[in-house]
Amino acid sequence: MKVVFIGIIFPVLAGVFMLFVVIYTRKSKKPKAKKSINGEQHEKSDYEQRLDRNALKKLMNIREIKNNKIYMRNGAVRVNLGISSPDFELLTDEEQTTFENCLIMCALSLNFPVMFHTTLKKMEIKEPAEQVEGTMNSSDTLISDNLKNYCSQLYTAYRKMEDEKGVFVRKSFCTVGAYLPGRDEKKVLNELQSRVDNIAGGLSRARMKVNLLNSESTAQIFTDLFNRGKNIKIEKLEKDGVFDLYSEGVGQVVEIDEE
Repeated sequence: MKVVFIGIIFPVLAGVFMLFVVIYTRKSKKPKAKKSINGEQHEKSDYEQRLDRNALKKLMNIREIKNNKIYMRNGAVRVNLGISSPDFELLTDEEQTTFENCLIMCALSLNFPVMFHTTLKKMEIKEPAEQVEGTMNSSDTLISDNLKNYCSQLYTAYRKMEDEKGVFVRKSFCTVGAYLPGRDEKKVLNELQSRVDNIAGGLSRARMKVNLLNSESTAQIFTDLFNRGKNIKIEKLEKDGVFDLYSEGVGQVVEIDEE
């Protein structure tokens, strides 16, 4: 009896399992339910799908970049400062000590957060290589053979660098921001200016060069961060007319039915 019972149970279990697989497969192949708006089924348009994919803008939380400033969605305002320092190894012991003390005093005077960061920028060597090549192949008799020989060696070095990974330079920046909950924009901007003067004065005493980046240079920082290894220039894009069709203002979003 046990043998007969086992012989009956196994085919039954196998049949149930196959039925479950068929049902599950059919459900998985069914199209996903559309969103319901006002009780009606609604399928996402291409525009809505692009909005869902725009997670980067939500992550950065930036409202706009205008007048050299970065306006955040939470009301904060930030600016970027380009900074450069003298070569520390070339300074004398006394100059190195003064440099370090000035940086320490600058850090101690801060009562607000700042962020220092660096980006790698690929050097553009096409233009200098063309100038060297022009001098090398020039028919001007005033150009000596030694100079032409030097240009030939320099041109070869340029081409070698271009064929390899390229030459990158490291640029340093400082981001300063201000956020005063419940305050109007004018007071936030005044506080931001005070903080910029504070950090710029402290770094200048350490013989560091500080300059306020404009909107174009700020956008270039984001371009360099999110497109590493690519030499995309915002200034060149602007000159080529990429932003000519861009406009901003108060408008109304309308939907057009396409057949």
